[in-house]
Amino acid sequence: MGLEFSSDGARIASARGGNINKFRAVFDVSRGTMQFNVGPFPCYVHGGDFTSDGKRIVSTACETVPSLQLFDSATGNIMFSLPRAATGTKPAVSQDGRLLGWSEQSGYQFIDLSKKQDSNE
Repeated sequence: MGLEFSSDGARIASARGGNINKFRAVFDVSRGTMQFNVGPFPCYVHGGDFTSDGKRIVSTACETVPSLQLFDSATGNIMFSLPRAATGTKPAVSQDGRLLGWSEQSGYQFIDLSKKQDSNE
């Protein structure tokens, strides 16, 4: 249900096993090794997208309450989770890394990530 390369091409994010097994993973392309594998989650993990700096990945999850999740691309730790009306399309991050967008039944939604800074920056 989605593979996504980091902007430098060094890593690839995956919902392992075509996301049937409910895991999220990141692989180091040059070494051919898994950087992390987290899960299982209560339901399927849908496609994701790296932020332009490669520090975060956004994905959708089909859990009890569908959500949009932003997680650390080095550890797999969830940084924040936003409830959604329904699961659906793969979220995307703008090329400048500022906007996170996704589609809802009511239309397109956006978050300005420059206003959601974590304590490590």
